[in-house]
Amino acid sequence: QVCQLGNRFNEYEILELVHQPKSVPGVVEAVYHDRIKLPSQLDDLHNRRVKHRHGLRQLGSPFASIPTVKEMLQVAFDMLRFLRVKRNILHRDISPGNIMYTLPSKDKQDLDTSKQRDEALYFSEYFLSDGTESPQTTSGLLVDFNYAKRLTSKTDDKHHEQVEQTGTVVFMARAVELGRPMDVPKFFPFLGPISSAPRPYAKHYESTRLKNFPHKERKSFTEAENSAPKAWRHELDHDIESVSWLMLYWAMTAQPERGPIEHIATPSWTRLTGSVVERNGLIGTTLHGFTAEGTLHSALRPLIDLFERLAEVLSSVDRYWLPTSEMRNDPEYFAEAFQRLILQFLVDHKDNNSFMNQKIDSNPREPEQHIIQVPWSSTTNQRSHTVSQGKRQASNTAEQSEHKRRRTTQESEVNQNSES
Repeated sequence: QVCQLGNRFNEYEILELVHQPKSVPGVVEAVYHDRIKLPSQLDDLHNRRVKHRHGLRQLGSPFASIPTVKEMLQVAFDMLRFLRVKRNILHRDISPGNIMYTLPSKDKQDLDTSKQRDEALYFSEYFLSDGTESPQTTSGLLVDFNYAKRLTSKTDDKHHEQVEQTGTVVFMARAVELGRPMDVPKFFPFLGPISSAPRPYAKHYESTRLKNFPHKERKSFTEAENSAPKAWRHELDHDIESVSWLMLYWAMTAQPERGPIEHIATPSWTRLTGSVVERNGLIGTTLHGFTAEGTLHSALRPLIDLFERLAEVLSSVDRYWLPTSEMRNDPEYFAEAFQRLILQFLVDHKDNNSFMNQKIDSNPREPEQHIIQVPWSSTTNQRSHTVSQGKRQASNTAEQSEHKRRRTTQESEVNQNSES
């Protein structure tokens, strides 16, 4: 990797922070790091960039290669919350090549509740097995912390000053792509719900997570509580939104092995790969139950109910506008709401083996017709490239994941040839 000096944390340093004092299952480990002298023909870059070489312990395949609905949902459930809460690390580039699928890890992790309390890791397989599996069993592997950032606190103004648009388009949170909070909707704005916790989850988090995030229904929002300008930054809720786009992308392009060929509905695909306005429209139509026929393969139709529930959370008024006393202003609200919904879906469909464990074809579904997008922003070429690369192809290592271009306002001048 060729990294611009002073603009990012060193990935090796980030991974050391993640795995101290105990190794964290589900997160790649770096076992080797070196700084490499750039070739002489790149002398003009020496003052601005440094090249890093990393050796990683675990192997995996891209998220898009996950072979069943059940495993896709389990990996999505397992990935995010621990890092931000316990290590103050934000990944900031959630994409198919950065959440990997691998053989289940059963690494041990300190579960001393006097030290970690509700932040002890309990992955989805543990809940689904009624406690017979190790709490740390996961098939998810989070990699590529090149854009990750360590936050010293939830309200550190120093870190608020640096606003970046970081991530992979298509999967980037809408507010991150805009570089500012989402506007309050003009019509019928509301605060999203948080569902009751599934029984296995409630059993472990009754005095902690359930107390901090009690069940609440959707409620109307009348006006912005925060009229005074304040700082904004990429937060945990934005990484969680990226996971929802990743899940939807997987579901749209998935088709069962030896199943009928069904193309992706053009309106849905155009919105998924389009602008913030178009993606916002996709959330709106999903929320109101107007998912276009052909958005998902007919064999995966039960997932529509889950995406409708997730859309209700995503449609909540941006927490930027909420008072600090409001539960939904907590960056963890999205994570908590999403995990309860995903786990409840897994529990409800646990015995539906023909749906949850049907094998997904390695060849992705294609849109109904070739879509020519009119350029709408400077990221159009990047967006088209990202979509075209999102095939269900396995990777031998995390470093061989699909090639992506990233957009960040502070690094727009990066020469892609030097990166390679």
